[in-house]
Amino acid sequence: MDPRIELVNAIDVDINRIKKHEKNLEELRNKIKADKAPQEKKLRTASVIRNHIEGLEVRVTEFREEGVRHYDDNKEDLTLCRMYCKVIFSSLLRRLK
Repeated sequence: MDPRIELVNAIDVDINRIKKHEKNLEELRNKIKADKAPQEKKLRTASVIRNHIEGLEVRVTEFREEGVRHYDDNKEDLTLCRMYCKVIFSSLLRRLK
């Protein structure tokens, strides 16, 4: 398989993995609201993570639409997106503990 397509697919997998856990984060957010606990930081974090995920999804869609012919121009961005997915995912797991 073309390594360019593999990289975009890997980012898709990362985003889906984050989104799977995002549901847990939403449940945590609702619980915090119900408890009326002063945990605004966690609520803000949930919103920030959601915004980052949406931004990554838009970027991956752009990569797919541009096609592999622009891969060399975007390789660094794609690699950074992949690393960013990993950072968001580990941050999300820490918040859920």
